[in-house]
Amino acid sequence: MINQLIAGGIASLLWAPASLFGAGAAAASAITKGVTIPEGIVVFTGFMALLFSFQYLDGKERRKFVATMSFFLVAMLMFLRAQDWLYMYTSWELMSLISYVLIALKSTEAARKAARKAFIIGRVSGLAFLAAFVMTYLATGTIEFTTIPSAAAVMLLIAAMAKASQFPFVWLPDAMEAPTPVSALLHSATMVAAGPLLLYMFAPYFAFLNPYIKAWALLSLVIASFTAMAQNHAKRLLAYSSIATLAFLFMIFDSPALPLAFATHALLKAAFFMLVGTYARGFNYSTEIGLDVRSLSSHLTLFLIVSLAGVPPFGLFWNKVGEGPLALVTLFLALIYFLRMHSSMFSGGIQPPRNLGTFAALALAIISIPSSLELAIPNLQRVIEFLVVSFVAFRVHKLRVWETIGNIFTNAFRFEMPDFVGSEELIEGWGFSGGKIITRVSDRFRSILTGPVTRDVVYIAVSLAALALGVMMC
Repeated sequence: MINQLIAGGIASLLWAPASLFGAGAAAASAITKGVTIPEGIVVFTGFMALLFSFQYLDGKERRKFVATMSFFLVAMLMFLRAQDWLYMYTSWELMSLISYVLIALKSTEAARKAARKAFIIGRVSGLAFLAAFVMTYLATGTIEFTTIPSAAAVMLLIAAMAKASQFPFVWLPDAMEAPTPVSALLHSATMVAAGPLLLYMFAPYFAFLNPYIKAWALLSLVIASFTAMAQNHAKRLLAYSSIATLAFLFMIFDSPALPLAFATHALLKAAFFMLVGTYARGFNYSTEIGLDVRSLSSHLTLFLIVSLAGVPPFGLFWNKVGEGPLALVTLFLALIYFLRMHSSMFSGGIQPPRNLGTFAALALAIISIPSSLELAIPNLQRVIEFLVVSFVAFRVHKLRVWETIGNIFTNAFRFEMPDFVGSEELIEGWGFSGGKIITRVSDRFRSILTGPVTRDVVYIAVSLAALALGVMMC
């Protein structure tokens, strides 16, 4: 089976661009029956990330990245090709385990802490998936895809939301400590997108949760969008943008438009990461670097912005146009934080570097253009509405009020690991005799989260134990 997956992945790479031009029928078919769009996009984006790594990483880091990325791509393809719950659960957990290694690739303390945070939230996702797996097996007596009980659907929803870094399971901004080729792969076309793809695979079984899914996704979208307005680190801004777009994908989880929306976002966001990794890396990814607004990088960045936001007739517009007033809200918010980023980054005369990352981003941007044309809706009224909202956003995005609102959201929704227990003095003040013991346990737990890298084996062991538990239950 693994050999078949690898062979299928290589074949996908050859026909990935072509599959985007004639994928209307595939978009309406079930993923578990062989959708070509996600597979082709995953492999093609992985290939471009591999090329970009030759520019971005040195020899030792690149070898580690290529080897680990190959395993990760196999895990993602296993997920897309899964034919039973055990197969899917195995791939779900493998993605979390391998992503831990990729996020911690630089081996700095910040990278290790970011990897740990992603891993711990991944355990929430994995355990929720395992619970759904067990519930479904007990109800049906088989590990085949047959039916999903309501309780299992709720657990799968939690697993999907945690995987996609939706509120309150927000781990993606911290994961920007990973090298940019990792971000271009994991945070556009692969692991984070597994959440909405999971719901799309089994959409009929989530129908009763539809209002709750959309409300949860809307909350995540609004929080992520406003928080992005206060970011002065380009990659973290892109991370919050990904959270917002993934929230939109959750809102259309039962629509045949989702695979093409996924394809458009994956190509554009991967291109954005590669482009930013080329011209902002030397400035520590600051959004205040004063690059030349007339440069190719500036024009390409602006194209990616209007495409990701959904300005007619580009990119995600064709996926958003049928979604009513909500689409206008997502368009406006995305344009505000993206245009603020562009105005800040391209406000001077510094000529940005132009190399492999620039041309890889250009290739991905070009390929994204036809990826959703089959969903074009000839509705002049909607086009006018989108253009009006876009014009307003272009006029008001420089107002200071957006940064103020962004700071409010940033402070109100700090996505940090909780302290679990207060100080020893506070607990003693409450008069609990067991306070000191609880405090020591809490301190011990916090020391594990921030301890030396040798303790990372704990997280890997937990993941493998959960994976083995799922296998033994079958």
